[in-house]
Amino acid sequence: MGTDEHGDSRQIGRYRLLAQLGSGGMGRVYLGRAPDGQLVAIKRMHARFADDPEFRARFRREVEMSMRVPGAYTAAVLDADPDAAIPWSASVFIAGPSLRTALELSGPLPEQAVGRLAVGLAAALAEIHHAGLAHRDLKPGNVILAEDGPRVIDFGIARATDGTTELTHAGDVLGSPAFMSPEQAEGRQAGQDSDIFSWAALVVTAATGRSPCPGNSAAQILYNVVHHEPDLRMLPPGLRRVVEMCLAKDPALRPTAHQVLRELPSADPDPQPWPPPVHAAIAQRKAMAREALSAGRPRYGWKIGIAVGAVALLAVGAIAVGMSGGTASPAPLPATTSSGSPPPNQLTKQIVLDVDPCALLDGAPAPGGGVLRPEKVNGFDVCDYRTAGYEVSLFLGRLNTGTRTSIVVEGLQGFTEPPHSSNRCTAYVLLQDTPGLTVAVRVESDPSCDGGKAVLGEAVRRIKAGHGRWTQPESLGPLDPCAAADTAVADRLVGGTAKVRQTGLHHCTWQASAALLLMFRHGAEPSGTPVQANGITLHQRQISSSECALEWAHRPLTPPFSEVVHIQYAGSDADPCAKARDFAAAVIVKLP
Repeated sequence: MGTDEHGDSRQIGRYRLLAQLGSGGMGRVYLGRAPDGQLVAIKRMHARFADDPEFRARFRREVEMSMRVPGAYTAAVLDADPDAAIPWSASVFIAGPSLRTALELSGPLPEQAVGRLAVGLAAALAEIHHAGLAHRDLKPGNVILAEDGPRVIDFGIARATDGTTELTHAGDVLGSPAFMSPEQAEGRQAGQDSDIFSWAALVVTAATGRSPCPGNSAAQILYNVVHHEPDLRMLPPGLRRVVEMCLAKDPALRPTAHQVLRELPSADPDPQPWPPPVHAAIAQRKAMAREALSAGRPRYGWKIGIAVGAVALLAVGAIAVGMSGGTASPAPLPATTSSGSPPPNQLTKQIVLDVDPCALLDGAPAPGGGVLRPEKVNGFDVCDYRTAGYEVSLFLGRLNTGTRTSIVVEGLQGFTEPPHSSNRCTAYVLLQDTPGLTVAVRVESDPSCDGGKAVLGEAVRRIKAGHGRWTQPESLGPLDPCAAADTAVADRLVGGTAKVRQTGLHHCTWQASAALLLMFRHGAEPSGTPVQANGITLHQRQISSSECALEWAHRPLTPPFSEVVHIQYAGSDADPCAKARDFAAAVIVKLP
């Protein structure tokens, strides 16, 4: 067998390796191809564990447990060799985001999608429990949304309930606090009844965007799980009664998974059960898998993205390809950027943040001949180009909206929007780690969209080659606004654990009982009442009794324009401007 640059064989068992999906403390996960052409996710333990008899015994037990569960609602284990020189297992490849990522992309699921999720997860638990297992870590990160329904993954802390296998002991507190049962939170033995409580907590989160027992710390969440009665008024009436039964503090009062299934309304057939951003993410992962399948050699370090628990835990039955978490080694590339660092082989949010839109396509081939030259800077994210007969706009981080036709550009999932009355075409590809955001081009007088697709392909190739980087060291251009504030400060100001949403490459919101907006933009000198924060003059404008905006110039540009920081607070406070100033003070110290 050949070996790759990491010393890994290019074949494990009977499976040909196509790409490395990620790695963690326990092992690496690969995309593989079975002899019959089926795609699989292969988990191979790190060699340092191979000589540990206790580790091998645990690995073997978990393989055996996972193989006891049918695969209709889980990522079924297809094959494994715990006695190999380096133990490995192969599971069904599932292309889709985790529920956690889906909620980040689209917010709470619509009622029909919540109903489908609830039924699918209850059916999964019925299968798991029928096999004599308890999952014990059901949470949004361990649920993958496939195009035909949900899948439960990660049996890393599962245990048999027939007394034959005990992976942990009473008194251990394992799992994720917001989705633990009261008995887990108190360190008592947790079985199948605990999974039912977690199911209900997960359904509440999917429907509302918030866990039923929130808190500002793990200790507070665990206390609330044991003592707090959740507010279920926001749940659809058809779900509320059964969820309330499943959230009973006493395990003996909770129904079984089969009883839950009998109580739930049936899910109607739907070829696209999830919100559009979720199906876009599924299509993107499928396209990336096809690209790996068609490549002539393994592509180690290429990250499709795996569910968090698949590598971090001994989650033998949980290997599924999703979008949340996981780490990947950077792929070696022959070319380098002007700084000497290797260019990116992905289209991620941070890579696109590093791109100056007016530098990226300067000198690029234009549709119909000639080259593109930047004409107008419209901000951090937009630049207009012009050449003879064509007007082209490049958008970085544009939101994915509208009617569209699917395309593939440079191996990435993309779309074109139908030309309008002006025959204007818009073509875009999805960012690989933030599918709600895109790299897009708009070409005037392009009814066939051939020009738009050609310019978009050139933009993607240049980004991947490391071209068009920001050169101003103090610019806000490369900065992610969602990372430019202290999380604890944001949570305190909005009155609870904030839901963070990136609504543009340089736009971020934090929302709980109140809301904050942070935006970086190009603009004229800000106006408003001058106030001070951390030695900087801010311009304050109270929009209403409950809403206030602050702006300040961060870095001068061509007069009269500057890079501007915009903050807005909306809540029920008597002095919303005081909250806005508190947030500004926390942001200022993190800016370049």
